[in-house]
Amino acid sequence: MQISEKRTRPTRLREATRQLAERALAAEFGKAMDTSPAVKMDDIPDFKSKSPREQYSLCARRIAECAPIRLITPMLAGSATLARAREHFLPATYGGETVFSSTSHLTPGFDRVLTLGWIGLRKEIEARMRNASSDDAAYLQSLLHALDSAEIFHARTLSFIKETPPHTALAETLARVPMHPPRNFREAVQSVWFQFAHLRLMGNWPAIGRLDQMLYPYFAQDVQNGTLTRDEARELLAHFFIMGCEWITGDFVWGTGDAQHYQNIVLGGTDAEGHDVCNDVTMLILEVVEELDISDFPIAVRVTADTPDAILRKMAEVTSFGGGVVAMYNDAVCVASLVKAGIPLAAAHGFANDGCWEIQVPGETNFSYHPIDLLRILNRHVLRVKDEDGEIPSYSSAMEILEDFAAACHAEISTDTSWITAQHTQSLPSPEIDLYTKGCAERARGYHNSGPDYLNLSFHAGGMADAANSIHAINELCFRQKKLTFHALIEILRADWAGNEPLRQFAQKKLVYFGNDNDDADAVFTQIYDIFVNAVNRQTQIGRVRISPGISTFGREIEWRHQRGATAFGAKAGEILATNTAPSPGTDSAGATALLRSACKVDYTRLSGSSAAQLRLTPAMLQGEAGLQAYVSLMRGFIREGGFFLQTDVADKEVYRRAQENPDAYRNLSVRISGWSARFVTLDKEWQDMILQKNWQE
Repeated sequence: MQISEKRTRPTRLREATRQLAERALAAEFGKAMDTSPAVKMDDIPDFKSKSPREQYSLCARRIAECAPIRLITPMLAGSATLARAREHFLPATYGGETVFSSTSHLTPGFDRVLTLGWIGLRKEIEARMRNASSDDAAYLQSLLHALDSAEIFHARTLSFIKETPPHTALAETLARVPMHPPRNFREAVQSVWFQFAHLRLMGNWPAIGRLDQMLYPYFAQDVQNGTLTRDEARELLAHFFIMGCEWITGDFVWGTGDAQHYQNIVLGGTDAEGHDVCNDVTMLILEVVEELDISDFPIAVRVTADTPDAILRKMAEVTSFGGGVVAMYNDAVCVASLVKAGIPLAAAHGFANDGCWEIQVPGETNFSYHPIDLLRILNRHVLRVKDEDGEIPSYSSAMEILEDFAAACHAEISTDTSWITAQHTQSLPSPEIDLYTKGCAERARGYHNSGPDYLNLSFHAGGMADAANSIHAINELCFRQKKLTFHALIEILRADWAGNEPLRQFAQKKLVYFGNDNDDADAVFTQIYDIFVNAVNRQTQIGRVRISPGISTFGREIEWRHQRGATAFGAKAGEILATNTAPSPGTDSAGATALLRSACKVDYTRLSGSSAAQLRLTPAMLQGEAGLQAYVSLMRGFIREGGFFLQTDVADKEVYRRAQENPDAYRNLSVRISGWSARFVTLDKEWQDMILQKNWQE
């Protein structure tokens, strides 16, 4: 749904393409999947007595043999048609129960298949088997079984297309890829899509990664030899995006909405030598996103000091339509953070994300994270706000509170590492993912069993702004302005501010907090940030697992709210508070520039686990040439000030309120949540309310 009525979307694409996009967004193809939820394995003799690896291979083969085949667009083939896959499971059941969960939070090495084709992958695995032990050979055989299943599904799809005229050109393209390396742009796009579709058919939720970098060599070659025009390339990319909508149902999905399938695309950035690599395909993808109201592939552009103004301008134009589809990384900061975490520089320059926003080396990384609520640590273990009958601690300065908070953080991030090792030595089979992950075949170990070259566990902090604002408020109320004693304030917080509304209003409205470019308030945020990062960085590696700090909430602020208690900055117990590195709701009032300046006062090169600065802007801010140029300047400023990742929504809050009241009229109204964009009306009411309580910058 177009949010701003001041600008209209361009119409570069064919009318038939736009109509097909509308059908996809109306959930026509997603609804059609519900008749085929999963394949059944009940007729397999002794199925449950077989090893997990054998069970998985049998399931995958049957899925490839039995999954419905369909053709959604005339330009691309390959469809993940089993509804159970949409639920993050391998879509196979035994005794009515799902047999295996699936894999997400990764970007596979699609570029590897562009180079080798499935045939090349098979040859590499067969060569590895010649000198393998019996155990290693059994694992490698499971990879060959996965390729067998992929090729079965491919052959069935190709046969279906050949029997569905007039799709001769599509059949010729699919006959080549992904079995062989592509020879041109059309084959490259088809290869990436079919690889992706097959992984999703098996229930996985992979990201796409650096699509423009994978496709540009084929585009440049075809344009140079006169076999492809920009318009033809744009049409093909548009169909790629349309296919990405095939899981849309438009129905309510608890919590995260119906669009959280992690299929992120990363554009731009730098090459191994550090040169900016934005190209024509970068622009074409942004043009497709601008024209088609598709939010199901969240886009993140890696921006450098040398990113062309035309790219930033196009990012601003896309952003002005709302939906939070296009976000941006500060390329230099992200690369530096990975290098500090021990990733080689050339590999760091190749980073994408895990389908959300956490950065990783694509096709080489197993990423996981462990959440920690800093506000809970502060209120429960330092201030004792939740300890209603316990002794109130004695503090005479904010520095003393910070010292005890640092000790509590160190205690929370335990030195017991057995669970971290166990998390990276799981027996869950994932042979399709293993095929696309460097290190798995080489080590004869799966993605979940320490196979990838890079293993990363990130401790993710939430409540950082809330903890900082709490200590800042205590310092102002008790130690600087001396409006009451620390003991009296904790008693008031234990009573959830009952009978002290004037003081609560003073704390809320008269004190200046993080997010307003106030040095005093931001200094406390920086101290909290440094305490957390230092606590994580006490142990940077456990075996092969790299340990890194990150900041995220991903909606956990909803479930955390009942564990926290009231805060000194005026929030009552049970309120939903700060998201990621955003300010606590209602505490930022100095505008977008001030908010980002506050967020950029910490050293993000120490945060390879990633985080996001979030902006919600009103449509008026991006109206006209002045508005677009102002947003370009805002992005340039974010890079200059050392930010990490910026995601922006442009919307009228009243539109979201109307959508709550009349969801049928706003079925495709999207909003950026964290690393994904969700259709607003498919979120539950708590998530919707959480979005509405955020400040919109005027």
